[in-house]
Amino acid sequence: VEDKENVPVSEFSESIADNLFRTFKDDRKLESNGLDGKEEQVVDAPLRLTQQADAQAALVDLNKISMSIAEKVNSGSDEADSGARGTLYVRQRLLKKSWKKRYASIVVHQYFGPVLFLFKYDKRDQVLAKSAQMIVLEDSQVRLGNNSRDSSGIYRCEFILQTSRKSYIFSSYDSINRDFWISALHCLSEF
Repeated sequence: VEDKENVPVSEFSESIADNLFRTFKDDRKLESNGLDGKEEQVVDAPLRLTQQADAQAALVDLNKISMSIAEKVNSGSDEADSGARGTLYVRQRLLKKSWKKRYASIVVHQYFGPVLFLFKYDKRDQVLAKSAQMIVLEDSQVRLGNNSRDSSGIYRCEFILQTSRKSYIFSSYDSINRDFWISALHCLSEF
């Protein structure tokens, strides 16, 4: 095990970027359960954006933003730099009925444009900074899903976010919140 405290900052930043890039090099991970599986997908971005010279530095910056968002949320301070934020529920697969609670935040990044950050919660309802899923919204589409009751009887207002790599099924407890997220995702995907 490497001691990260003794690693020069430049090497540590490069190792973070290498870990983020791993998802672009292994298409099997893109097909895996990206938000809750053992092979966690870190960034979902159009391939053309990940192959440019500035991509590695931009991915390191996304990781820093992710940590900053989690810190602000857990400290209770307002996350004023976010375009939209709040709790959403994600269904992992089309046939699965279980929903996972996630803290969602949209931030406009200088390289990637609008990015949706999704964070897991721990048992104390704190946002887990190291488990952020980042979805670049460029070239994405959002549409209404089905409104239904889940297996526990909770009413779900669904919507679907389609990226160039994957479909994400989200829900909220009411149509007002769902419509807010659809509007925010739609507007920012055309940013």
